[in-house]
Amino acid sequence: MAKRLCAGILALCLAVLLGGCGSISFQNVNELLRAPAMGQGLDEIQKALKGYLGGEEPQYKYPKGGDERSPIIRTDLNGDGREEAILLYSVSEATGLHPDKGSSVYVAVMEQVEGNWTVIQDVRGLSTEVASLEVADLLGDGSLQLIIGYASANLTAKVLALYQYLDFTLQETMNYNYSRYEIGDFTGRGGQELVVVSREEEASRLQLYYVPARDGRFVTEEIEPVTLDTNFITCVGISPSAGPNDTRLLVVDGNSSTDTGALTSQLVYYEPKRDVFIADEVNPLRGSAGRSSPLLLSRDVDGDGIVEIPQQRNLPGIQTSGSSHTLQFVDWMDFTGQEAAIKQFGLMDTTQRLYVSFPEDWRGEILVEDSSQSGGWVVKARASRQVLLSLLALQRGEDPPLGALRVPGSTTYLVFSSRLAEAERAQINALELTT
Repeated sequence: MAKRLCAGILALCLAVLLGGCGSISFQNVNELLRAPAMGQGLDEIQKALKGYLGGEEPQYKYPKGGDERSPIIRTDLNGDGREEAILLYSVSEATGLHPDKGSSVYVAVMEQVEGNWTVIQDVRGLSTEVASLEVADLLGDGSLQLIIGYASANLTAKVLALYQYLDFTLQETMNYNYSRYEIGDFTGRGGQELVVVSREEEASRLQLYYVPARDGRFVTEEIEPVTLDTNFITCVGISPSAGPNDTRLLVVDGNSSTDTGALTSQLVYYEPKRDVFIADEVNPLRGSAGRSSPLLLSRDVDGDGIVEIPQQRNLPGIQTSGSSHTLQFVDWMDFTGQEAAIKQFGLMDTTQRLYVSFPEDWRGEILVEDSSQSGGWVVKARASRQVLLSLLALQRGEDPPLGALRVPGSTTYLVFSSRLAEAERAQINALELTT
């Protein structure tokens, strides 16, 4: 919907310019910001909000991220079996109809009263834009909570607010200035939980907050922040992981203070007796987890429940020109045990934004060279120079070779040599590197 709206705005602007109009009035811009009729019963909800505003047309605030990308959602927040409608909007300051509202985002909650949608509550948000919107079951009692990330116009200063809908009232449970947040099962209990990485004004370092819930309520008074490593300036990833002896932990990725394009990581362990997370002060990763590519976020590459941290390796064997792609060998490391262990070895192609896993016995025994086809490369046995594997970028209308493996999210394929044994093929896979 957001993409269609943006496309409509661009088309209208071009039509105005090509038609010889010298300017676009504020009223014209206001019209562009209004959400079109959304169908599926949402048009009635839109009309109800407009009526509540005394005929003022709201400007809907589309979330820039999160699971929900619409400014209007319908869901059962309080678990009573009836849907509520939640609308994110602002109003124009130019009309002067609502001077008290200013440019802030507002959150309107509607219920159906005698068959008609009615605004039950209208809450002022914490900034002028919506960075993200999520609906989650954080209490496990049949109710749902709203998690709204507010932001300034340039999406830099961000505030995360957690809302509950109780007794027909939208209540703000807590809010944090945030760098990143995640919703997931972080303790192994099987439910949805919330962690937030924040930089409070009085703190010089990033802090991670785990928001616990017990007996149907959030235990806000017992939240103990985890101070993250001094190398972190922003958080870019929070991944729940299994650890040794049935422990649970978080692998936190962040930009390094020395280089905004570089990444580092930290392990944060869950302590079940106190229901808190604590930093690994005994064996901090420090420089051992550093890497220079923003594509190398930590992830569970082999599906065993343990999140691995990637490490770039300066190994011999890459003999490409670098003009069409940038390649580097990568080890995926398990740092959760007493000693770091290599879990997987492979090749990263930053141009194609992909990682390809290799058999471990290929380490030091292969050459990677440019392919005769644009955008591709080949892997050869160092001793025999025989081709083992190639990356093929298909042109429009071309069919992939029989048995080729498609790279997720692209039109490129891995083509296996007939010389490869089935055991080797089973160890080769392609992973799209997303940030």
